[in-house]
Amino acid sequence: EWVLRSDPVAWETHARAAFTAQIDGECPSDVSRKNIMNYAQGSFSMVIDDLNAVLPKPLADIALNALQEEGLCEAFDLRKNLVSLKKVLLHCWHAAHPVEHELHRLATFWRNDMHFDNGFAHCDRYREICVTHMRCKGAAHAAYDGRVLTKQICCVPRHPDARRPARLRELPNSLTTRSWLLQAETALRGITSG
Repeated sequence: EWVLRSDPVAWETHARAAFTAQIDGECPSDVSRKNIMNYAQGSFSMVIDDLNAVLPKPLADIALNALQEEGLCEAFDLRKNLVSLKKVLLHCWHAAHPVEHELHRLATFWRNDMHFDNGFAHCDRYREICVTHMRCKGAAHAAYDGRVLTKQICCVPRHPDARRPARLRELPNSLTTRSWLLQAETALRGITSG
């Protein structure tokens, strides 16, 4: 076919004309780091439309089959699922905050009732509340870290020359739960060595 035999200049002229005639928006041949955010994204159907706009139907079908075999369709679905997961984790983090706050208040209340004069009568209750409070706090911050991580993955720049988000480059040190784990390891080393 002509498309396969054409030289690069003739192909680009054809592709621009075909794209402009059928697709509303900027031509993908003009993409750069500065303008990439002006291009629509998020759906494999856009790739289908672009290929159908510039290639003859049989060649577009071959290209689409190759892209599907390589998993491009699943990549778009995965990104949609990551966006949804990010929203769920944000909701979990927000929902855990009032629970964590109330457990903190309960721990403060029951701590006042635990002292030597009454023989530490409510020690088990206080310990249970403290453990639950710390588990809730840990789960809330793990949800926060999960949300940050999924957000950073969703924000990976589309242009290959653009830098990756800072929190992805700095993993695992960019996670709040990582610092807690390091503190716990240090404390355990102190207990076992002392």
